[in-house]
Amino acid sequence: MGCARSGRYTRFLCTAGALALICPVSAAERIEQTFVKENFRVITKSAVQIGDAPDHELRQEVTLGDVTYSDTRFGTTQELVYLTTDEVAGKGRHRGYFVGTHRDGSQCYGEFEGSTKLVTRPDGSWEATWEGAHRYLSGTGKCKGIEGGGTYKGSVSPTRPAREEGRETIRFAGN
Repeated sequence: MGCARSGRYTRFLCTAGALALICPVSAAERIEQTFVKENFRVITKSAVQIGDAPDHELRQEVTLGDVTYSDTRFGTTQELVYLTTDEVAGKGRHRGYFVGTHRDGSQCYGEFEGSTKLVTRPDGSWEATWEGAHRYLSGTGKCKGIEGGGTYKGSVSPTRPAREEGRETIRFAGN
């Protein structure tokens, strides 16, 4: 079947083929996935009290956690997080950077920012919650050219270990 042959179907195929040669379609695949972060381990932590308020604290932490993604190509990663928090009376802002290392050695690097809140109940029990947004900045291996980001929410209490859940939309530019 050649392009000279008449018929709507043939013209459509010839036009589509010519356009594909002139304007190649990007191979960037859009991935929407969820994730769960658990098993947080504190590597280092420091805090300083600020004198402008009786309970104003600046804190820096480095943590390591396990992240499980709904897309099996991402599987489970170990994520190193560099976190800075500025809180007054248990409420404030946090921001930082993360490096997720996949089993094949690929790394995804990004930044995040959000809010934190500590609630103490009359019985003395407490719960800390946080939420925010993240975005990918770069990556290596299968994360090379990663773009996009998403949102997250987490909590921890004396009776429940820290757990964070989120959603993200990513793609890989130039791949």
